[in-house]
Amino acid sequence: MDLTPIFNESLRRHNKPPAKPQKFDLDSVEAFLKEAYRINKHISELNQYLHSIRQSYLSAAHPPRRKLARIDSSSSTPRSEKERKYLTDAQREQIDAETKQLLRELTGAIKNLADAEKVRQSADETIALRKRATKGLGALGRWAAGGAITAKSPEEELEEAKQNTIKIHRDGVIWFLNRKLEETGAFQASMMEIRLEREREKSKSVLYKTRGVTMPPMDDPSGDYGAGSGSRAAALDDSSGKQVEQQLSEAQLQLFAEENQDMLKHYEDTLDKVR
Repeated sequence: MDLTPIFNESLRRHNKPPAKPQKFDLDSVEAFLKEAYRINKHISELNQYLHSIRQSYLSAAHPPRRKLARIDSSSSTPRSEKERKYLTDAQREQIDAETKQLLRELTGAIKNLADAEKVRQSADETIALRKRATKGLGALGRWAAGGAITAKSPEEELEEAKQNTIKIHRDGVIWFLNRKLEETGAFQASMMEIRLEREREKSKSVLYKTRGVTMPPMDDPSGDYGAGSGSRAAALDDSSGKQVEQQLSEAQLQLFAEENQDMLKHYEDTLDKVR
């Protein structure tokens, strides 16, 4: 809430000129805040980007080729804006990798900022102690003057209050950046979890459909379950398997392989127990 109008009204009642508005200039602020603003800007941009692609990232729809061809030839809008609705599996994996890398870089930047602030606070405390020791006769002089050895002068108390205010403010800035980055990371992680869960369900659905096609009906009117039917079933299994492999991505094929390994290990363990 902007309290400037209320403050100016109080000044007017006392016949004082109103406060002059100050324009924010990032170049004029101190190095700590300049770096904090830079980190906050990158976090905000990443958060905005993730929200903008969430729908297309989680969508299983494929881009229509004719529509993309018209966009490339006649549209003046950047291609990335037009194609944002559709993403391939490779693009999703690239987004995951780049987002994780950026999150790591931002985490490191916040840590470096916090470490630099700790060094500054430690240096200020050391300088303040040296000033107290060298001013006049130091603690002995204050005691001889009738004051306590640990007593502080008004100037020292004012400087200490100033440093405490700066410390509290900067600690709050670092906490805010960490909290904002954690929320962005949690949002990106939730997108990945939803996507992987949908991919798993989709893979299971395709696998079940394939099994349904390859299984011969029990009430086959031909009644031919001899060697000929076995060869036909094997050929059908082989052709269906190739069709499924063409429909699945590398990630889905890897998922199937891992599930098969887990199932095989489970059966082997069960067989060992029976033996």
